[in-house]
Amino acid sequence: MDGHHYANLTVINDSEIQSISAHIEERAVIARLPQSARDIIGHKDLKDVIQEELQINIKVEDISQYNSDYIIMLDSSSTKTILLDRGFLKVGSFILPLIPWDRSYGSTILPLQTHLTDAHNLNPHSLIASNSQHLTIYIYGLPPHLCCEFIVRQLLKKICIVHKIAFTPANLTYSVDAYGSDMSIPEITHIGVKKETHNGSIISIWPLWYEVITEDMHPNQHDLYYLENTDNFRGDSDLDSEHHKEVQKQYYDLQDGNKETTSQLNEYIAGYSDDSDWEPYVP
Repeated sequence: MDGHHYANLTVINDSEIQSISAHIEERAVIARLPQSARDIIGHKDLKDVIQEELQINIKVEDISQYNSDYIIMLDSSSTKTILLDRGFLKVGSFILPLIPWDRSYGSTILPLQTHLTDAHNLNPHSLIASNSQHLTIYIYGLPPHLCCEFIVRQLLKKICIVHKIAFTPANLTYSVDAYGSDMSIPEITHIGVKKETHNGSIISIWPLWYEVITEDMHPNQHDLYYLENTDNFRGDSDLDSEHHKEVQKQYYDLQDGNKETTSQLNEYIAGYSDDSDWEPYVP
């Protein structure tokens, strides 16, 4: 059997995320963006349309960008039904189809017996190598039901020592303060979820994207604090900011989104930095 290579694959069991997955599925709706709308429609546009046309109160932090679409978390399953019965949102001249969230959305699904290869077999003792330093690791691409600290620690436990984890719901991005070697952090990695079905065992696999900022790349502590608390990508003379912006663009290009962070995203993600504060992720 030919092998399917998924670089740096981390595998978990569906049972380990069951409560979060069930909570997301009960309340989440996907708004599909047309290709031509991906650089135009933002979080606040969706919030305003939902409130004005459907009279449903929703917080902007309950709307998250996932790849080229948006995930909308509602306050109940009945509110979710209202949106799905409507079937679409009209934002300006664009029509955005609404579909229910599915925990396999955005993944590649394979039979579990498929031969998977994993090149990521690092020795844990390498974490204390002489070239280790303080790092900031940004993680892009996690679907909503995998956005929790347990998953982040599973992803990074073999390649660095995790100190602090911060979360930005607006674009489902994690920022991790860690200690390790930047040479041990891959640019592309994968996470797989094993699940039993009536037709046998399957695994759903998502690609993820890491960006690493080293101590040398941080201009100073004041700029670092500003970047981590506002996610501002617009400083042309800031190496950290420019590198962050470029990797963000590469990630969206990889996902065929071709969407850089918009000014509206910058405006509305400030202040949401911990997944424990985001109501949808508290089962």
